[in-house]
Amino acid sequence: MPSSHGGGSSGGGFSGGGGHFSGGSGGNHGPRFSTRSAFPGSRRYYYTNSLGRTYFFYYAGSPTRESFTSSVIFPALFVLAGLVLFAVMVYSLLPHKMNERYLKSVGVYIQDEANVLTDQKEVTESLRTFYDKTGIEPYVYTFLAKDFNTQRYGSLNASNLEDFAYKLYVNTFDDEGHWMIVIAVGDTTEDWIWCDMAGDDTTFITDDLWSSFRSDLQKNLSKDDVSISKAVSLTFDNATYNATHLSRSSRLGLIFVIVFAVIWEIGSISVLVNSIKRVKMINEYCDFRDKRGGRDFYDAPKKEERVSYQEFTANDDPNKYGGGQNTDKNDDLFD
Repeated sequence: MPSSHGGGSSGGGFSGGGGHFSGGSGGNHGPRFSTRSAFPGSRRYYYTNSLGRTYFFYYAGSPTRESFTSSVIFPALFVLAGLVLFAVMVYSLLPHKMNERYLKSVGVYIQDEANVLTDQKEVTESLRTFYDKTGIEPYVYTFLAKDFNTQRYGSLNASNLEDFAYKLYVNTFDDEGHWMIVIAVGDTTEDWIWCDMAGDDTTFITDDLWSSFRSDLQKNLSKDDVSISKAVSLTFDNATYNATHLSRSSRLGLIFVIVFAVIWEIGSISVLVNSIKRVKMINEYCDFRDKRGGRDFYDAPKKEERVSYQEFTANDDPNKYGGGQNTDKNDDLFD
């Protein structure tokens, strides 16, 4: 159902305007792996690939062949999720038109019961431009304060005017895509009170857009040298500009989203690349090992590193642990 953002008044003869109301190294599987440095419980394995290049890596336990798909699917999903999230967040911040399916256009933009819109052509042009740019069809309704149905709604104040505007909206439109501005004029055009009533599908009317619109209309209506007709036209012209350009808060939000997305993607891609590298190295090592009888090839730790290895002590012979050998003696490396 339609709801009001609020409104304002001239301050003379009417109670104040209303407030703002709302309406209707992850990714890896298996034992720990590193290509840079040893860690407790690890051995430095080595192998030569089909191009004759020798590679080393640290691994806890005996390497076993890994599935490429199962090892990289989660990091790949994180990369994809980051891109999707980035696209959704950017879309929500950028200006865009309301979907036309939310609106049943009536082709009428003003109903001037108070006879105060002296330049209806200019007002209509401003309202139509707003509609063309945003997809939301505005509607300005004016009436004389003395004609307000006080028996039904009570005295003319901000709250009762909103009740009247709500009834007027549901009786005029069969959709939730219109934005109605209701202006009640007192004995002179300097005495007025107004409010808005917007359909639930006009989410394009953001807090920033409404705040600037309310400020502009209040300011323009208060100028002695600006007619009500001109005030409405100027306000909607500025609203059209604001609706099609990023507000300050939207620009800050966009910067935050971009920075967040870059950090997310760098981290996710790094994990994905490391996962691919891990699977490639381990599977190449398993191929190398299988061709040589299934015996593991790993270094004995340096003497100063032995305190970090549970497999070795100061008096251990590295060759009794799965046939491991020092890489300075690569006798089996190029068999």
